[in-house]
Amino acid sequence: MIAPAGDQTFGNGMEAVLEAEADPRTAERADLLEGIRWLIRIRWISVAGLLAVPAVISALALLLPYVTETVGSVRGLPFPIPMAGQISLPVVQFILVALLIAALNTCYHLAIRSIESGGEPARRHRLAKLLGNVQIALDLVAITAIVHLCGGLESFVPMYFVFHMICATAILTWRECVLHASLAVLLMVVLANLEYYGFLPHRHLLAVEPSTPLYRNGDYLACMILILGSVLFLALYLANYLSAKVRRGQATLRAKAVELYAFYNTSKMIASTIEIDKIYDKVMQRFSRAYNTRAYSLMLSDKETGELAVVASSGLTDEAARTRLGRGKGVPGEVLASSTMRSRQTRSPSPPSAHFYSGGHLSAEPYVSLPLIVRGEGMAVLNVHKQEGERFGEMEIQLLATIAGNLALALSNTKMYQKIERLAITDGLTGLFNHRHFHIQLEMEMARSTRYGKKLSLVLFDIDHFKRFNDTYGHLAGDRILRDMGSIIGRISRQYDVAARYGGEEFALILPETDLDGGAQIAERIRAEVEMHELRDQESGQVYRVTISAGVACLQEREQKTKEDLIQEADSMLYSAKRQGRNRVTAQG
Repeated sequence: MIAPAGDQTFGNGMEAVLEAEADPRTAERADLLEGIRWLIRIRWISVAGLLAVPAVISALALLLPYVTETVGSVRGLPFPIPMAGQISLPVVQFILVALLIAALNTCYHLAIRSIESGGEPARRHRLAKLLGNVQIALDLVAITAIVHLCGGLESFVPMYFVFHMICATAILTWRECVLHASLAVLLMVVLANLEYYGFLPHRHLLAVEPSTPLYRNGDYLACMILILGSVLFLALYLANYLSAKVRRGQATLRAKAVELYAFYNTSKMIASTIEIDKIYDKVMQRFSRAYNTRAYSLMLSDKETGELAVVASSGLTDEAARTRLGRGKGVPGEVLASSTMRSRQTRSPSPPSAHFYSGGHLSAEPYVSLPLIVRGEGMAVLNVHKQEGERFGEMEIQLLATIAGNLALALSNTKMYQKIERLAITDGLTGLFNHRHFHIQLEMEMARSTRYGKKLSLVLFDIDHFKRFNDTYGHLAGDRILRDMGSIIGRISRQYDVAARYGGEEFALILPETDLDGGAQIAERIRAEVEMHELRDQESGQVYRVTISAGVACLQEREQKTKEDLIQEADSMLYSAKRQGRNRVTAQG
């Protein structure tokens, strides 16, 4: 089935996104890189601000030379309006800091592109982590320089430490946030002491109250640092708490999206094909790529014997792939019998009863084993095995449960299709192929024999005096004779022979790569078996016997004959056998 163009585009886009986000580790790496890019954008805004602030203040100083003392004392502003002749602006320092941050930001951008260009995912993640931590540490140093240029702890600029650490929670763990916040407090302490003891000049550019005795009293200074540090850690805790909640919400949404896509994708596959092994392989290959599984297998239950056999697998040894488990044996047998999932998250030795495959393959590894159930009937078991030292996440198990449900539906559809297909080509009474399929197979076998220069024999059988038998013993007895006749022909014929009910009491047997003598011998064995066969009536105890006549025709090597010609020759031999007294085999002379 070909999907519509829109559906195909949607499927490809969803597959590209969700295959990357299905694994929590992959999603974490993507979030980390996106967080670093976000901080780079914020840093460019800061650079613009650093270049704009001195320009704006200088412009104000030049354009407002008439500002009086009264205007300068306007209240409600975060800092007093500068007045002509009272500005001591470190323009060069501002520009240098801005250029330094711009240069670092450019390096960060190039580093991100280099990290994304290739390499192992785990190595890329480590490099991105390192880059993120280096960025935050250097940012704190830059913020310290800006705080110094803007008036030290007397200005409102130290609150930028708080803002930046809140932003940093997007890429840092709680432990890393605490370490960087401690670094920020340490930098504030160092700056305050350098300014307090006169090692650095103290500026009043953006001071909230230039008249405060902050730098004239060490107690005030220590109190201010304590307040700023407390605000920083409190804000950091709240930001990290909210960030964690957002991440959990994103993880939940991502899990639901992946689960819905798995349902959509497997449903689309089910609609496009009825071959369960192809559906299984495609779905499990994608799951294995996303979650790094070691091996997986699908074990199908035999309805008659109850045995479980591996029908599709990956990562198994040859011996394990040939595994057959008795009813209720091993982990898959117990899972199917109880219709409940079983799993183990750690590697541990297992008792013999807890094995999966022949030779004990993967018996000690972490696994998830799920039953495939349709309408209350256990049909198969899906087994997935992890690498040693890894665990199945909750999202992985939920996704596997969704896949198992879809595979169960696909398996049910496949069995239904096979049953319908079998009914369409078989005779309902005898279980042999029907007349239509006989003609299809005969045409195919004749074409193959002609192509490869092989002989082909055709045998037609007819039950002797079958109409008289029906009139004497009834049609139910006649049906039992036909069923037994089909059973005998099916039992004696070879695996690659084609046995069919030709019509009424007539049967046909196609014998590939068999000459005339070989065909006559097989036909004679069937005739003798039917002659000795007894059909006993269960109620009356009466024993019925019948005989058959057979005609054999052969297609020689490279002989050009039509299908109708071969059937006509076999039919002529059949009627020749009847004219000679029945209960015999006549071959083309």
